[in-house]
Amino acid sequence: MYTKQTTKRFILLAAFAALFIGLSGCGKDDGIRHGTVDINVRATATKAGDVLSPKEIVKQCWSMELLFENGEWSRRGWADRQRDTVNCKLLMYASDIIDEDYGTLKDDARDFLVVKYAWLINEKEEVIAYIPSANLEEARRKIHAAYDKGDLGEVYRLFQDAYTAIPISQEDYDILKEEGRI
Repeated sequence: MYTKQTTKRFILLAAFAALFIGLSGCGKDDGIRHGTVDINVRATATKAGDVLSPKEIVKQCWSMELLFENGEWSRRGWADRQRDTVNCKLLMYASDIIDEDYGTLKDDARDFLVVKYAWLINEKEEVIAYIPSANLEEARRKIHAAYDKGDLGEVYRLFQDAYTAIPISQEDYDILKEEGRI
């Protein structure tokens, strides 16, 4: 038999359950837009030789140099908290790709999606890794298509795949650049 006491307990328990369920959704986002995207450093080098390991690249990377299609260039650095030396990744904010306020794909003259060349440098400003231009060009088309479909998860996955740095020495980088292969 239900008593007033049992009914009150049930109502109180139901209220707490509803509050818990409601609050558990508060502040949640899609897990992507407000999260991070990674720049992975791959263990393969273009040539055997004096190249750093992916872990050392993450530790030593001072900045990423970016040359845009319009001829402008920029640098992007990392704080220590954005260096994942265990998984060999440099972490960027998802808002670098999708505008947090508007949810729109960033696609202006100073954006990661209109980069023609990208390379990582150390404090001595020596190239220690690069991101192949062909990867960037191919990803741009696919990223726009995924964004147009509303698939933000795919946008970030494609970005992360494209922005995979390959270890290289300054000397080898200069050779590839001269040959027009970067």
